[in-house]
Amino acid sequence: LWNGGLLHVDLIYSNRFVPYIIGIDSIKVNKSHKPDVFLQISKFGDWITKTMRDEGEDISFDPLMCAKRHLQNRRQINSTELNVPNKSIRYAVSIQPSPDGHQPKKCAGILLEKDIVVTLAQCASNLIVVFVDRSSITIRDIIIHPNYTENSLYNNIAVLKLVSEASFIPANILNVFKNDGEVI
Repeated sequence: LWNGGLLHVDLIYSNRFVPYIIGIDSIKVNKSHKPDVFLQISKFGDWITKTMRDEGEDISFDPLMCAKRHLQNRRQINSTELNVPNKSIRYAVSIQPSPDGHQPKKCAGILLEKDIVVTLAQCASNLIVVFVDRSSITIRDIIIHPNYTENSLYNNIAVLKLVSEASFIPANILNVFKNDGEVI
């Protein structure tokens, strides 16, 4: 499902919906509401894991470990709810310019830990992170992929470390590639 600049899916584990992120809207070639290109987050799983660990986070993108994270806070399935889409994507954030900054592009991000957001590198300057309830948190550190070149689609990813924790439950990354690039 496309929602708020994110390609995501809810999988089921232990009778609960567990959100997994597949990608972030990268560019639009035409004027449609759907993106023409998206950045597949799982291709950067190793870099994100290393970066988050360098920031003091203990993180794993193992699918089972991800499913168990924050499980008690996930939406529970009941007989009438199985096919009801999640209309409130609380782990989706809007990356907006700080009052003294300028950013012409509307950008989305993903809350991966309560104080970690992943977004496009092209969106990572003079920012605040705005949540679905319109609350915001400023950014402490911006870590851009070391192989990113401005105005390039390659390695267009950044990790944002927030100054405080969000009150929302983070999402997970759906790891659909092995290290050799083979689809699993």
